[in-house]
Amino acid sequence: ADAGKMEVARGKKKGKRGAEEIDKIAVEFLLGMMQARDDDIRAVKNNKPALNKLRMLPEVVTMIHKRDFRETLLRNRLLAIVKTWLDPMAGGILPNQSIRTQLLEVLETFPVNEDWIDWLRSSDGLGKVIHFLAENDPHPPNARLAKKLMDSWSKVLFEQSSEHQMNRHMEYEQVQIDPTKKRKQIGEASLIGLEDKATAELRKKREQYLQGRMKHRAMRPEPVPMNFKKMPKST
Repeated sequence: ADAGKMEVARGKKKGKRGAEEIDKIAVEFLLGMMQARDDDIRAVKNNKPALNKLRMLPEVVTMIHKRDFRETLLRNRLLAIVKTWLDPMAGGILPNQSIRTQLLEVLETFPVNEDWIDWLRSSDGLGKVIHFLAENDPHPPNARLAKKLMDSWSKVLFEQSSEHQMNRHMEYEQVQIDPTKKRKQIGEASLIGLEDKATAELRKKREQYLQGRMKHRAMRPEPVPMNFKKMPKST
């Protein structure tokens, strides 16, 4: 009996180490994506070829296809970082066609459900970029795929919003608003660009790992409104 308990304990410990190891790998990977994006921005500013994202693209596609890593990647702002990879560069220059094509194809592999819409809302504008590509990508297959993604995401979003509005209508008479209640204040941190916030959070997390203080936690980012109507800002 004691041997059985010890085996179960070892199994749990091993599982915990596995989860933390996945988290560490995901954090390093996403930091690498942000570094490649930053290096490309610097290259464009210096009139040099922006090839860093393109070189990392095979690794990105392979990692995102790994089912065991997907939730951890999403929890660590994968979609916000994918958005920065698809953002137009200085002067409105689109990323390399291969980057646009393969990232659109990867996005199509995610199941579109309520969880996905929650992640999408927290992506700081991925929907805007996809909508922009649907209307402006010069490569017709990319434009068609972006349009397909928009249609799929919008359908679930509409159904979710309709259900939410119905629930609110049914509960309207039961809800009372306290006029003296203060609205949530927005601090200076919210003024920082999403790319900088994501990088700072990932670097802090990596530092915690290195110091041996990191504990595995499953957290969802705070959702933000999703608006598909405006052209994305260039980073």
